[in-house]
Formats: sequence, C-alpha cells, structure tokens
Amino acid sequence: MRIEVSCLECGEKYMCSKRNTKIFGPVIDTVCPLCGEKTSKNYSAFIEAQCQNHTMHGYTLHSAKARAMITLARAISNIISNEESFQKKKK
Repeated sequence: MRIEVSCLECGEKYMCSKRNTKIFGPVIDTVCPLCGEKTSKNYSAFIEAQCQNHTMHGYTLHSAKARAMITLARAISNIISNEESFQKKKK
C-alpha cells in the first residue's frame, strides 16, 4: 500500500515510508524528502492537517472528515508496522 502525505511546510506530496516517518506514542516525526523539513507533531493533529478538504458550501462535513482521518491513521500505522516486521523477518 502506498500513502502520500503533504508536507506541512512546502505543501508538496511525498510517499510515507519507514525511512521518513516514525511514530513515538502520540507523536509523529516525518521528514519531507523534497524540502528536507522535519515535522514533529501530535499524531492526531498531523492527521487532521492532512484531511482539510472535507467541506461543502463553507461547511465542514465532520463525519466524512472523521472517516478520512481514521482511514489515513490506520494506513500510516500499517505501513510503518508492516515494514518494521518485514525487516525483523529478514534478519
């Protein structure tokens, strides 16, 4: 599975991977490979910042935004944990 996230500094999208993203409890650390900027943010705040396009006629669609946030959080967690377990199996 491939997940693209937006850099909170430059706004460009990049692929989320074990090489550039780490989760430590409630904090996510990610480094944009394009601009090199490191972001260290609360995991839920980072996910919310990624899901900003759920509006219609100026109103936020909260249920759609919540579903998108949950899906993205699960996908990022799966990518990081699957790569981690894959590397452990290789050793």
